[in-house]
Amino acid sequence: MGMARNERRLIEINETISLSQMLGDRKDGTEQFTVCIKTDTGELAAIEMIVRNANGVFSFKDTNIGTIESAEFAQYIKKFQLGPDLSALDGKPAPKNEEELYHRVSETYAQTKSLKRTAKLLSLSEERTRRILFTTGDYTCDIHEKVMTLLREGKSLDEAAPLAGVNRNKIHAYLPYGVSK
Repeated sequence: MGMARNERRLIEINETISLSQMLGDRKDGTEQFTVCIKTDTGELAAIEMIVRNANGVFSFKDTNIGTIESAEFAQYIKKFQLGPDLSALDGKPAPKNEEELYHRVSETYAQTKSLKRTAKLLSLSEERTRRILFTTGDYTCDIHEKVMTLLREGKSLDEAAPLAGVNRNKIHAYLPYGVSK
């Protein structure tokens, strides 16, 4: 007797990608999986369906993508970590100057809509990524808005920090580059 069709088992591939296996008997002897990516909120979002045959080889549509341990499978999974529109970032040379870096961060953030993912993809700290995005005007948050308002009102960084609810040593994390009042 097989399991109910709606039961699932989760297989973590890495910190962001998991396979959700649909448990139950299939007449053709294959196993069906959903490739899922972890969102910034920690929830899993379904991306696409893949199938594993009796030999352990996965396929998407009619294309074999290898066993879970194979380089082909790793390459298949990599496209989800970069995202379909971000595959062009893979292997791009490092930016030559700050202007190029700012453009790359802005462009990547526009595609990912995620500060954390942008930082990770570009091998930058989240703080540096956030400050670059403050500088380019592509990102804001409540603390940044409060700090900038206080500075426009003539407050010093020492005065603005407690009013914005941040430590004096951490206030720079909420400033765009070039602001050091």
